[in-house]
Amino acid sequence: MKAVKVLKFRFLLGIATLFLPLVAAAATTHEVKVGSGGLKFSPNDLTIQVGDTVHWTSTGGTHNVVADDGSFRNGNPGPNINFSKTFNSAGVILYYCEQHSSPGQNINSSMNGRITVQSGGGGAADLGVQSVDATNGTYAPGDSIPIDISIQNVGTATSAAFTVSFYASTDSTITAADTKIGSSSRTALTASQMGNFTGNATFPASIADGSYFIGVIIEISDTNNANNTGHDNTTVTVDTPPPPPAAEIVLTEVNAPSGSFAQGATISVDAEVSNTGTAASGAFSIKYYASTNSSINTSDRLIGTENRGSLAAGENSSGPFNATIPADLAPGAYFIGAIVNFDDSNSADNVNVELEAITVTAAGGFAINNGLNDTWRDIGTRGQGFFVTVFPDIQKMFVGWFTYDVERPAQGVTAMLGEPGHRWVTAFGSYSGDTATLDIEFTQGGVFNSGDPAPTQGPYGTMTVEFANCSEGEVTYNIPSVGVAGSVPITRVANDNVALCEAFATP
Repeated sequence: MKAVKVLKFRFLLGIATLFLPLVAAAATTHEVKVGSGGLKFSPNDLTIQVGDTVHWTSTGGTHNVVADDGSFRNGNPGPNINFSKTFNSAGVILYYCEQHSSPGQNINSSMNGRITVQSGGGGAADLGVQSVDATNGTYAPGDSIPIDISIQNVGTATSAAFTVSFYASTDSTITAADTKIGSSSRTALTASQMGNFTGNATFPASIADGSYFIGVIIEISDTNNANNTGHDNTTVTVDTPPPPPAAEIVLTEVNAPSGSFAQGATISVDAEVSNTGTAASGAFSIKYYASTNSSINTSDRLIGTENRGSLAAGENSSGPFNATIPADLAPGAYFIGAIVNFDDSNSADNVNVELEAITVTAAGGFAINNGLNDTWRDIGTRGQGFFVTVFPDIQKMFVGWFTYDVERPAQGVTAMLGEPGHRWVTAFGSYSGDTATLDIEFTQGGVFNSGDPAPTQGPYGTMTVEFANCSEGEVTYNIPSVGVAGSVPITRVANDNVALCEAFATP
């Protein structure tokens, strides 16, 4: 009786032993959500064993599941997918959603998925981060950092190919929300295989200064996702370096001549510049402009470009430059300014202007200038004359005409001061080119050599003074209040200022 029981026990034990591998290799159903959290399959990359089943479900949207090779298809795109497929042979199967993608696409960027079916009697891959060692030190944004990484497949089956992403984190918990600094695509690891490699990561230019843990995340879904993350226990420092030394060119002053200049004339302009920066500037240029107002910009008329050599930090430079008034520049008043053609941190101080305008006259014409300041007379009217004063800063002229009354006073009239018929006529106004247009003023009410009572002035007539050259001109006058009008030729009394006049009038 005991022998029979022993035989039965051994028989049952053998049967149990025979079925143990079958129990270990029992088929598994893997769940995949379709369209959950966006247009994707979740998970989109599965590693399963021969005999395992994949079950796809969705609760909304319009989707379907189609194999790239046509081996399975759940039907036309629609809602509420509930579809299963059992895989009985090893291989890699790609699939997609017809509504939102196409076959052969990257599974990480579209609605595509991958299933890796493994043979070998069961088991599963499990990738785990073994070590992360980032090179210690201080880095600037944009710098690269090498990272030594060890990953082991601690499972019992070959893994799928996978990606390792690198992160910089302000704490030791590494997540996909940290600052990503790079990634590396890796080939499959067999069971127990160790993979060692060096990843080259780069700190983005926008990363904030501070201390960071360098960590990695294995981008794969396996039996134990908890070991897919790791980090170096020592932090590295990100520190933005101070900006390198830079030049700063300041246009401190523009000096241009005053007076009138004909179209096509050359004028000498001096631009004073200073390098207020901390490095040498290198060569640069200065562009000179003629503007109808004191605001200089590149839309004004260019009259010359000067090239200058490098300025050391703190160095100044100045010097005359001959600019040319364009032959087609319309006659009128112009401000001469300059712009330094240099790329620095403050372009506003690269512009300056001479605040005294010049007068541009037609080519070949005479230009009124302060060389005309002198005493003038009509040689046919002795004892009479003109004092001419030109103010080029404001483009004005003053004329004092000492003359006599149009009719002789009666005999016996006595003047309190001077000759009874002696008169002064004064005129003031603007000029352009060779002609000044003036208003004659009548002054009355004052007392000789006394400020009280104050005199008054009022309009009395008009006067035009036209100069043919530096020695000859003509005064035309009209005084309606006394019915007097006419013209007087004038010449200089002395020639002392002729050379000065010609220097300005004939550039």
